[in-house]
Amino acid sequence: FFFFFFFQAEDGIRDAQESRGLGDVYKRQLQEQANKEAEKATETNIGKKLAELIKADIPEAMFSNEIKHNFNDFAYNLKSQGMDVNTYMQYLGMDEKALKESFRERAVEQVKTRLALEKIAITEKLDATKEQIEEEYKNIAKQYKIENDKVKDLIKETDLKKDMLVQNAFNFVKENAKIKEVSLKKDKETKDAKDETKEKTDNEPKEDKDNK
Repeated sequence: FFFFFFFQAEDGIRDAQESRGLGDVYKRQLQEQANKEAEKATETNIGKKLAELIKADIPEAMFSNEIKHNFNDFAYNLKSQGMDVNTYMQYLGMDEKALKESFRERAVEQVKTRLALEKIAITEKLDATKEQIEEEYKNIAKQYKIENDKVKDLIKETDLKKDMLVQNAFNFVKENAKIKEVSLKKDKETKDAKDETKEKTDNEPKEDKDNK
């Protein structure tokens, strides 16, 4: 319905003032979506770069634990949407081993990224405040719809603090990273110029080798 009324407004069926208002809302929504996608892309790239810094041998158990963690999260998300993980695997023709293996690449990157961030937290002497930890307990309780005290029983403060330190380290890297902005318009102009040059070159008469 939104798009229907928007185009009606542009066609003059609705008044011009409302048309501009809907156009502004639409453009703002597009900008917000673009900003979120850019933010996600930046975080993904930072994670990949951090993972590449880890060259040491890592125990397989760390990868296995991360794969198990991802599998459990995936199963929980499916359940929240009304689907059982076993039904999902049956639908895809996969067993549990195959599904867990599909998480391996992601798990390897996550483990390496975390190790890099833990090192950064130590090097930069970062810390997680009591207020941050309490706020995170509240966020977890809200996400899983359980009591705050129950979350504290399930997750030790020392463990949560480690997670918060990793998050603070990531924020530190993100704030200090040099982000290269690319202008799509400029790239297009460069490409058009190259195409034009190539077209001119192709159209130039070729010299007859027999005349040399």
